[in-house]
Amino acid sequence: DCLSPCARICPLGMNIPQMLRQVQQGRPTEAAATVRAALALPAVLGRLCHRPCENGCRRAACDSAAAIQDVERFVADTNRAAPAPHLAPRRPATGQRVAVVGSGPAALAAAYALVREGHACEVLMRGDGAGGSLRREVERGALPAEVLADELRDLGRFGVEFKPNAGVATLE
Repeated sequence: DCLSPCARICPLGMNIPQMLRQVQQGRPTEAAATVRAALALPAVLGRLCHRPCENGCRRAACDSAAAIQDVERFVADTNRAAPAPHLAPRRPATGQRVAVVGSGPAALAAAYALVREGHACEVLMRGDGAGGSLRREVERGALPAEVLADELRDLGRFGVEFKPNAGVATLE
């Protein structure tokens, strides 16, 4: 089976056609699993992604590109509202521990990937609130505080440990 243009263009390699089929067939838990397999913060990306996948959508040749970001946000929000939101599978524990310095989007994605691979991971934060630029620089209308809070809660449920007010010494 060939990769669709939208999936090839997605920087995170999400299987977009599979997600769209699962939503169309009324299989929200499976759609959430597909999204979680690729994205550490699906509800955030469902709001802030610049949608390169929609530029590669074959449907645009017929009428208009599929609203992939909107579907992704729908899947993420449906999963967030579930009594027990779906979390991605994890590999068995490796016994290795990793510290990620900072708690911005890149650090959170790294922590997510490390925990998925079976490593214990601590996110060392300068202050007491994780999220970095998502918390400080993104307008609340674009990313409501409760969405970020839910994503951070799910990362914690997944196994990411947050260490607030953790100072990191620098060498000079």
